[in-house]
Formats: sequence, C-alpha cells, structure tokens
Amino acid sequence: IQFQSAKQCGSCHKQIYNEWKQSWMAKAYTNPLFQHEFGKWRQFAKKNKQDADSCLRCHAPVALLTGDNKLNRAVSREGVTCTVCHKVAKVREEAGRYYLVMDPRPIIYGANNNDTLVAHATRQSHALTDSSLCAGCHLDVDHADVPLERTFVEWQKSFYAKNGIQCMDCHMPSVENPSSKITSHRSHRFPGGHSNSSLLKDAATVTILPIINNTEIKIQIVNSRVGHNFPTGGAHPARLVLKLVIETNGRTAPYRDQRIYRLNYLNDKGASVDAKEQVVSVRDTTLKSQETRVEIFDVPALTSTARIYAELVYELIPADLGRKLPNDIYEKYYVPVTIHSDEFLYAPDTKEPSEH
Repeated sequence: IQFQSAKQCGSCHKQIYNEWKQSWMAKAYTNPLFQHEFGKWRQFAKKNKQDADSCLRCHAPVALLTGDNKLNRAVSREGVTCTVCHKVAKVREEAGRYYLVMDPRPIIYGANNNDTLVAHATRQSHALTDSSLCAGCHLDVDHADVPLERTFVEWQKSFYAKNGIQCMDCHMPSVENPSSKITSHRSHRFPGGHSNSSLLKDAATVTILPIINNTEIKIQIVNSRVGHNFPTGGAHPARLVLKLVIETNGRTAPYRDQRIYRLNYLNDKGASVDAKEQVVSVRDTTLKSQETRVEIFDVPALTSTARIYAELVYELIPADLGRKLPNDIYEKYYVPVTIHSDEFLYAPDTKEPSEH
C-alpha cells in the first residue's frame, strides 16, 4: 500500500489539511506525552521480551505497515495521516476486535460518493461514517487482556450508540469550506479529551446540593455531554478531579478535599501501577455517559458563615509529569481545564444554596 504524505494531500485539500495539522491525530506520534510513555514502554518491553513497537500500531501506523520502524520518513512520523483512514474499504469484526481492511490499489475512499475530484480515483466507503472505524485503535487490550483502550466499548453501551449517534457526529462536526466545490465538510480538527479542546466546555456539570446538616456536603456531578466514559478509560494518565473548598470566617486556611475519577490499574497488592506492569485488577471510577453521581464529603462543622466552592477539573496529564515538560509545551497542550463549577454562601440558619 502506498501511503502518501498529508502534505501532498494538502496541496488540493488545503482547509482540511490545515485542520488536520492542528489535530491530535497529526500529533499521535510526536506529542511529548506519547514520546515520554513510549520511551518507558520500549525499555520495559525489551527487558521483558515483548513487542517494543506495539504502540506504533495506532500512534504511527504507516511506520508499522511499511516496516519503517526507525521512523526516518516524514510520512511515518505523521501519526494518523490522511491515507490511514482514506484507504479503508471496510471494517472487519472478529471475536469482538475490529480490523481495518485497506485497499492496496491507488484508490482514495471517502464518506460520500463524490465524482467531482479528478486528481485521483475515488470510491465511497460507508466505514468512514461508522464508529467501528474508530474501534481499530480505540479498542485495545494487551497480551493479558488488560484494557489499554476501551472508548469504543464505552460508546457502545451509551445512550449515544443506542440512538445512532456516531463518533464522527461529535468529533468531526460539519464546517464550511467556501474555497472548495464542496461547500462544507466534516472538520478534521478531531476535538476530544485534550486541554485545548472545544468539547471539554461543560462536558460535565457539578452542583452543590442543599445542606441537610452542617457536617456533610453533597455534590452532584453529571456526565451530561460525553458519549462515553469521562475521562475515557484506558492506559492514559488523564483524570477528572472534583475539588471542594470551604472558606470559613475565623479559619486561617480553607478546608480542602477532592475526589478523583480515572481507570486505575492495580497490582497484586492493590497498589496503582502503569498498564505495562503486572496488572491483576482494574478499579474504574470514571463517569459513564449520562451518569449522575452524588459525592458525600464529611467536613468540619459549619458554625459560621462559609463560602463553599466546588470545581470539576480535567487534567490531561498529572502535575508531576507536567513539571518534566518545557513550560511552553505544557501551557500549549496540558494545562488543566475547569469543566464546570458551583458555589454558594452558607449561613448557619440557611440550608438551601443561593442562586448561582
């Protein structure tokens, strides 16, 4: 199969190419987080006689498919490049796994039956409008059946899948393309769970519930707008943090507490480990799509006026990893994002939250 450079595609498809360049599909191999984790994996894999290049299947598929594992060609370093998807004629399912069937002929597949393009042979592929295309990478387990990527399965169980809402409907919204004969197309920015993603805004909501007694605070969180778990489960350091802050008259420092939501890999001692280590169980605290969860915090007795503040924060990478990156890289890609917040002023004779 001939995989051409995205830059070559961009000579005609300028707007789509510029969108893709800004996406995390384009950065699948080169982004600092992957490079950091891939380096650790290669050391572990070589020591334990495992496939050191297994991550390339999704992060640099052209390199793996062409045998260019040294990644010394520009097209191999392009991550999930144009022809990785647009050579897919169909998706084949076998025993719950999904395989992308690529056409070796010089044909480019698209979501529509469009014969206005004459630079190359084109053909329609319904696979490009079906979520099973995404399952090629976003559904993966390791040699011990530990989930490394399970976003597709999470979507399958969701309200979205039951109502025919495909991955592309959220992650590839329609945009105008006035410079093309085709006046609109699906965006190739692929917004998702990244700190600069538009989809993170109000992806979930947080509400401080009425106070029943002065030593207990209940906070409701709802995964209201994500078509899979939030954060999506897998071998990623991303996490969602619910932060509670109480500022009380007379206290020198605010009271703080938090809850963390993520997929935790555990060893035989119940301690958290990386997915590449010896995992014997998984503890899942992520929020399912459309799930409502109420967290109960036991707090010091509220005996005077207090400001109660709850904040839901998405962290693509943990702070200790962020400190290892150059400031400009961290600030561009990995700064934590406040998804939603709520607050009210509590008085001893007031049990209901004020308007907010």
